[in-house]
Amino acid sequence: MDCSEDTSPRKSGGLGVGSLMDSNLSLLMKWWWRFCKEENALWCKVICSIHGSWGGMLNAPEPKKSSGTWSQIIKLKDDLNIIGIYLYMLFKKKVGNGMTTSFWYNN
Repeated sequence: MDCSEDTSPRKSGGLGVGSLMDSNLSLLMKWWWRFCKEENALWCKVICSIHGSWGGMLNAPEPKKSSGTWSQIIKLKDDLNIIGIYLYMLFKKKVGNGMTTSFWYNN
């Protein structure tokens, strides 16, 4: 049995398991989205205190801090940039009263 049979739908003779890589990528993307959406949440503040401004998403993480789950979330940006997918192009920010959105720094 090859990998394509594992991920094929049951109707097509596969196991219907799905791709673990695709599932992992979608979960990492969800964390990106949540970080952008819930910027005042306690967990976001903790990430920023550990990894710096914007949780290290805008710049490369320091070598001493580049391990663990959050580094994989940050690395996702670089991995997708290689194939021409830019995460910042996929997210929108609601301006509202302008207190949390900066015209100069947010795109």
